[in-house]
Amino acid sequence: MIWIIVVVFSALASMVFLQDTVRRSQVHTSANASVEKAVLELRSFSDNFGQDFPDSRSLLENFLRREIPDRNEVLIGVVDSHLIQQQGFKSSEKPAVLSLDEQLLRSVIADVSYSGITSTPEYKNVHWGKVPIGTEMHSNQEQNQVFYRTDYLLVLVFTSARYDAVAQETKLFAALGFLGLLLSAVIAWLVAAQVLVPVRALRDVAAQISDSDLKTRVPVHGDDEIAQLARTFNRMLDRIDLAYAAQRQFVDDAGHELRTPITVVRGHLELLESGDAAQRTRSIQLCTQELDRMTRMVNDLLTLAIADANAADFLHLAPCDLSELSISLDDKAAMLSQGRTDLVAIAEGVVLLDAERVTEAVLELVRNAVKYTDEVTPILLSSSLDESAQTVSFSVRDFGPGVKPEAKENLFKRFRRGQHEQSDKGVAKKGAGLGLSIVSAIAQAHGGHAWVESVEGQGATFGITLPVQSADDPFF
Repeated sequence: MIWIIVVVFSALASMVFLQDTVRRSQVHTSANASVEKAVLELRSFSDNFGQDFPDSRSLLENFLRREIPDRNEVLIGVVDSHLIQQQGFKSSEKPAVLSLDEQLLRSVIADVSYSGITSTPEYKNVHWGKVPIGTEMHSNQEQNQVFYRTDYLLVLVFTSARYDAVAQETKLFAALGFLGLLLSAVIAWLVAAQVLVPVRALRDVAAQISDSDLKTRVPVHGDDEIAQLARTFNRMLDRIDLAYAAQRQFVDDAGHELRTPITVVRGHLELLESGDAAQRTRSIQLCTQELDRMTRMVNDLLTLAIADANAADFLHLAPCDLSELSISLDDKAAMLSQGRTDLVAIAEGVVLLDAERVTEAVLELVRNAVKYTDEVTPILLSSSLDESAQTVSFSVRDFGPGVKPEAKENLFKRFRRGQHEQSDKGVAKKGAGLGLSIVSAIAQAHGGHAWVESVEGQGATFGITLPVQSADDPFF
């Protein structure tokens, strides 16, 4: 608001100053033009009719009788240092009759210049012109002297009243400008207040937000820029609320998953002192298994954290031969499944992808299939390249219990399990529920997605589909 007032004040002050300067310049120019006009008229009259008059006195008297001075203008004939005639209208500023005793006339006559501007205590800013009529030689026989006499036409233009009128106009414009400035300040204050109301509401809502309360929203009215800002802020709060809820759920689930192995390890460690050798050996074995499981869980959480942060080192894209990658996956999957895997389809071609991350995802699917199938059930691996859709898919098919339809939606979320948690022997299949989340994160990092197809009781097919770019593309 201060800047608005400063700008308006500068503009108004400049306008008032410019108006005053222009009007004073007009008065000055008009007065000079009046003096020049009278001088030119006298010269023209003298050139045309000067030979008709015997002396300068007759010339001046006839010229003054013919002239009609402008407003606030006085024409005076001076012959032999005597004022012979004054021509001019009486006004509030111009005197009816001037005498040679006036300080104004004395200063003009004594001035060696032929024009100028003179001010006296009685008359201010008088523009004048002095026109010599002729020079006559005279002699004084008594004193035996010869001297020369010059007669004049004096042109006086009184401008004090016009300058006073300009000053009054300037004061009027300044007063109007001051009122306009006050009005601008009031309007700026009201507009600023109206603009700041929603901004203050936004500030108040932001001040009320805390870690435990993310439900407050900014009220939205209208469809202007402030309203759009409020909607954007509310959408940001929605995202933060969802992220905070997901984080809180993640922490709760992680704490719950870690609490079990910690309890198991603590319980077995407490039995070491009282147990026999066989019990101590078994306790140590179980503690080691639980610690391995916690280590794997922590590593999985770190992997997901890197994927969530979109870290630049999460993926390392490089040209990859799909046939070699598929054969390598089959060899590694065979070690995990005790030779139960069978590679039924092999994609061919060279594409850009992170072979290590894809291997991690596929082996996680194989590990998941081994967990939920018996020891004789086969596991089928396949890879395929769809050139028309520019995608490559890797899938793992098992013949386990399958996935319930209502579990598919949350299957790839963290700490979620969609399949039966017991084998055919009734042994609990423990897991943190992070494996499929890692598979989905790897697929999404490539720009693809993870998927599952299943009919309950007839097994399930898990896979990832990735968009690919040919390794021969010049862009890469």
